[in-house]
Amino acid sequence: ILIGLVGSEMCIRDRKNISSMMSAWKESYNANIVIYFDAPNAAPELYTFRFKGKEVEKQVLKTYEEMDSADPEVLKKILNEMQDLYPSDSYGLILGSHASGWIPSGASGRSNRMLHAEPVLTRSFGKDYTGSNEMDTRDMAKAIPFNKENLEFILFDACLMSSIEVLYDLRDKAKSVSYTHLRAHE
Repeated sequence: ILIGLVGSEMCIRDRKNISSMMSAWKESYNANIVIYFDAPNAAPELYTFRFKGKEVEKQVLKTYEEMDSADPEVLKKILNEMQDLYPSDSYGLILGSHASGWIPSGASGRSNRMLHAEPVLTRSFGKDYTGSNEMDTRDMAKAIPFNKENLEFILFDACLMSSIEVLYDLRDKAKSVSYTHLRAHE
């Protein structure tokens, strides 16, 4: 299972989710979990879970220089690194961050009149506060180096990723695309 969490102010919730996964992880699972986590004001890390006796602990595989994790090329690089570290016949992918789905990027809080005053990015995923990027979902789909033959599922822990536009963008990437309900700020 590959997990990508792009930096946002919701990193407290993301850390709780990772902690929950860690406490639920069983040695008997015939699988690996690899997490890329880019928290605000911290260097992005790639890590996995390892057993030390009966306890699960986080093992850092790599620490990155600060980069814009909402850039499609960065997503592609990270997913390829995960595949290289943990080759498998099949994968699952969980992506978490802010997202606008089909709503124009940056439209939150803007009036409808203002919305059409300038060109806007629609269908976005990811908000990295080190850069100004939000990833267009069409570019995100192109960056995901999988197809229905080797990607069992994509699960979004992000707002508004259940739209038909987003699902259409990902139609050739995974056997199944799921999403959580609207994320609430904690």
